[in-house]
Amino acid sequence: RGPESEPLDLFSELDLDPPGDISVTPEVVNEALTAVLSWNNPNVFEDKTGPPVKIKLWDETEDGEMKMIEEIIIPNNENQMRISLDKGYPWQTKFSLQPDFGTIKGIESAYVDLFNQMQLTPPTNITITANQSTSHVEWTHSLEHGQFHGLGTILNIWMVD
Repeated sequence: RGPESEPLDLFSELDLDPPGDISVTPEVVNEALTAVLSWNNPNVFEDKTGPPVKIKLWDETEDGEMKMIEEIIIPNNENQMRISLDKGYPWQTKFSLQPDFGTIKGIESAYVDLFNQMQLTPPTNITITANQSTSHVEWTHSLEHGQFHGLGTILNIWMVD
């Protein structure tokens, strides 16, 4: 038996690319706005497996810094996840994806809007019924995906001189 060699890192040359084709599709499930995230993991090994993907949820502070809210590990055989607005995440939540092979972290994707992908359209079919002392205003929400918990309408009232 000869002398022992210096230890070598077996996976130190492993480069993990960020997930690609990242998309967010909004849908309303049980009156909750839900973002359906999907992606392709380019890091597939010969045995058709790959590293898990870490989803990082971010909130942008008033001074423009990104503050991490939560990290979620997704198994390597999944490429989709649903996140609901009624779980308490802010409307302006962003996310990033990063391959995570334990001690080896891959390149992180750019920040992507989670809920802000949905276009909030103004109400339609506005009707006003008024008399000398009161007014009654009704409208219909015109969102493509329907109403959801947390959806509000701002009503501005002006007085004419």
